[in-house]
Amino acid sequence: MTDSKQATRRLERAVTLDPRAAATRQKIVEALEELLEQGTFPSVAGLCDQAGIGRSTFYVHFSAVDDVFVFVMDGIIDEISRRDRERRRGSSSPRSALTIQAVTELLEALESKRDFLLGRPSTSAEERLHEHLSAQVASNLDNVIRDEQPDLPSNTLRTISDFIAGGILHAMLGWLAQPAGRDKREFTSAILPLLPTWLAGDLAPDSEIHPPDGVHAGGPPQA
Repeated sequence: MTDSKQATRRLERAVTLDPRAAATRQKIVEALEELLEQGTFPSVAGLCDQAGIGRSTFYVHFSAVDDVFVFVMDGIIDEISRRDRERRRGSSSPRSALTIQAVTELLEALESKRDFLLGRPSTSAEERLHEHLSAQVASNLDNVIRDEQPDLPSNTLRTISDFIAGGILHAMLGWLAQPAGRDKREFTSAILPLLPTWLAGDLAPDSEIHPPDGVHAGGPPQA
């Protein structure tokens, strides 16, 4: 089977509702997480052994180990964005509090995957992974910004999304690599005043910002 046909088949499998395909992907994801917890940077062969599947089965769903991680992170980022949009549409809480919550959720999601984000076998592979994550965050920001600024031209909207996503993600990855004593509250306090006021609300340094009711300032909402 050619690479293009394999890629097409993987895409079809990614969107299918077939519970068997979903179960196989979940086994691969769990195998990845288990190996990372053991301090092992996995290979395709290692993932297959851990998941109890054949290499041909793996390649039906993913083309490389990085693709598994991208699949996981895309789902996490999509979910964070979905919750953020729902809160912005249905909450009377200040925009500042809502933005703090979304940024903290993203930071904690990246922190939970620190070993994979910062443990790439080559600089080029790490850069490609970070570029994909930045593009994914930007794509989701398009929807958030469109809700806040519906009259923005599409080209302007994408420029803003790319700029904000690239800056935030670069800063977060830098924090993960070298926290330097900065806790999450200090980190978000430094980032949020740099965002547009129509997205982040009034974030003057002398203002005291509180998260929405039921939300813990140091983490995402409890299920």
